[in-house]
Amino acid sequence: GYLVDAGEICGRADNYDDLTVTWDDETGGLVEMHRPDGVPDVVQHCIHGTKQFLAEYECLGGTGGTMETRYLRQYTHLGDPSSDTDGYIYDSTLAEDEIVERDGKVYSGVPDDRYFLTGGGGGGFSAGLSQGLVNSFAGTAYMAVDYPATREYATYLFNVCMDQWNTGWSSNWDSVVQFALASDAFERNNVAYNKQDTYNAAYFRGLLNNLLTDSNLNVGSHINVLALKHLLTDEQWEKVGNSVANQNVSVNNQPYGVNFTSGASWGASPNTYSGVRNISFMYYHFPEKKFEQNILRSVDYLMGRHPATNKSWISGVGTQSAMHPYNSNRAEESYIPGSILPGHITFSDYVESMDDFSYLWFEGESIINYQSSWLPVGIDAGKIAHNEPEPEVAATKDFESSFSAELVEKASGGGWGAPAGSNYYFSDDGFNMIMYATDFDRTFGDQHCAGIEMIQDGRRIATNGDIHLLPTPEQWDATPAPQIGTREFDTENKKVTVPITLPAETFTDGTPENPAVNYQLIAEPEPGGIKLTVKLDAPLPEDLVGKAGFNMEFLPAVFIGKSYQSDTDGDGAYDQFGVFPQDPRDQMEDVSRARTANQAWYVQEWNEQRGDAQPLPFATGNKMTFAAETDDYRIRISSDDGLALYDGRNRAQNGWFVLRTLIPADKTEIVWHISPDTNAGWVREPNITHSQVGYEPELSKVAVIELDPNYEGPAEAKLLKLESDGTYTEVFTGALGEAKT
Repeated sequence: GYLVDAGEICGRADNYDDLTVTWDDETGGLVEMHRPDGVPDVVQHCIHGTKQFLAEYECLGGTGGTMETRYLRQYTHLGDPSSDTDGYIYDSTLAEDEIVERDGKVYSGVPDDRYFLTGGGGGGFSAGLSQGLVNSFAGTAYMAVDYPATREYATYLFNVCMDQWNTGWSSNWDSVVQFALASDAFERNNVAYNKQDTYNAAYFRGLLNNLLTDSNLNVGSHINVLALKHLLTDEQWEKVGNSVANQNVSVNNQPYGVNFTSGASWGASPNTYSGVRNISFMYYHFPEKKFEQNILRSVDYLMGRHPATNKSWISGVGTQSAMHPYNSNRAEESYIPGSILPGHITFSDYVESMDDFSYLWFEGESIINYQSSWLPVGIDAGKIAHNEPEPEVAATKDFESSFSAELVEKASGGGWGAPAGSNYYFSDDGFNMIMYATDFDRTFGDQHCAGIEMIQDGRRIATNGDIHLLPTPEQWDATPAPQIGTREFDTENKKVTVPITLPAETFTDGTPENPAVNYQLIAEPEPGGIKLTVKLDAPLPEDLVGKAGFNMEFLPAVFIGKSYQSDTDGDGAYDQFGVFPQDPRDQMEDVSRARTANQAWYVQEWNEQRGDAQPLPFATGNKMTFAAETDDYRIRISSDDGLALYDGRNRAQNGWFVLRTLIPADKTEIVWHISPDTNAGWVREPNITHSQVGYEPELSKVAVIELDPNYEGPAEAKLLKLESDGTYTEVFTGALGEAKT
């Protein structure tokens, strides 16, 4: 019911659409995140809930609480959650290794999709459909009939409702409201339903009019009166507004500013936002200031945005998030991003009462029904944040980079696929930038270990660095791969030039080809950093205008949880701040592709199935600094041509953070200024490398100790054997060789 209310009252949760849902009533279907399908997600969620109850009703003649019956492998398996089931219908008469097809349906003996009915807290089984369930079905049908993709199911669902309609419900507020909304939507969409000749929209509208008394137009009596705006007169809606204005709202003065709980009981989260859920519904239509404090305090508590603690009770969100909640608890300790947990408890006598202990369920269990109450609260918090005037930001300051790039030749000649004397890279105080020592793979076009590689304080932080035709390309999107020419090293001016060609697009039907794009990447030192120029031989061809941009990809493992700050207006001061997110969460938009004709058939097929959705940037500006709070990975990049920061994980599970500059139609040159904050005299710690694939029995077990050229330490290394009693025995001592670059 709460989810239906959120969809009806809050404009289908502001029409938020991040999922593509493909229903299959036999196997459950498929849900893909970060890929909009034109149906608001709240509608899809409501449909999912109705399908569960309809399946029980149609198979068993009634409904009740259910629980998934898991078997051992589902608790311990590693991998994507979709592999939790084999996708086949369970048949208890088959052995676990048996798969049988009957009448076009596939069955298996793997018990990975069993449910059982529960009593007690799960809700005992009852015959038929309850009036409350029918009301929720009608509310779901009301929302779903507006969308062609869900209209057929909406009709089926509302027909079930009409078969259940009882004239004894004619004075029940919730039933009349839901049937009035649904019948009106079906007739507005010219969709027929059962018994329409007798019970049409006018009939239900008449029942509704009989109930529209002053007391029923009061949100204190019926909060879902807010869903009726389009069916009410201006005078009636004014009465609803007056009832909102007359609501008494007090701000909670408990320690966290919310309805807090104490003792060994359930955490505070459900009280926190359920207490403001109706307030949020009212604020959505009547944004009165008196509601804002309650809404914001609830959100601040859940997201860890208040002086008491920065602990977030939404998994994967915030600077200190609960990353081991009680949910599936599989062997790899995965969690459900965005799941809301019960929240802080003040009972400390258990050893288990510690941060991120998975089985302290009354503080850290992922609860499904919390999400529906959170929807209006989260929506309104976003509105309040965007409606508030921008706060006055204290003056910001930049770091002064002491980086002074030297063009260093790789020792030992050769290597990196080039002869001696032709392999150079930029280096100074722990920062190295390598210009295309490794080419892009012909098959993938992009594998995050080629192109421009930045290494800072011993860790690779960024790679790629070329013109891409999408903000966040997947692995095969860069095919046909760019063609790299012979690199030029100007050692006198410390300049590296890499010629690159984006191949022409040719057609077999006689269509004129789209011409190749020839450009150069030119890297050269400048005070405090490196100037990187993308220089085109000619302006972009027409088919690439608005598509082609220079991309550099930054490693999530380095930057997740680190800060970013951006100068959005080019005045030199930072005015946008944030944290690289634990999980991708950006809204998507459809972006048409360019130059796909020469891609492999499987790439075209994959993209056709996956769609063309791309994430919106989560930061923009002319200057950005990453990881300002660390001494190891602090780096600044600026460009007068603008920068946009994207999360490539929205599109691909192996995606990285992408920094991109779109190339203007009339320009042949864009420039980036890369300024790492280096540590003078930085020395890499010794590293031991060994074979990751093992050794033949007779092969010497060789390990290599990697030393920084500036390493100062013992001249000898010792090999120690760990004994069963915890002591070490020296088994070998040898002199260290001379360090080499």
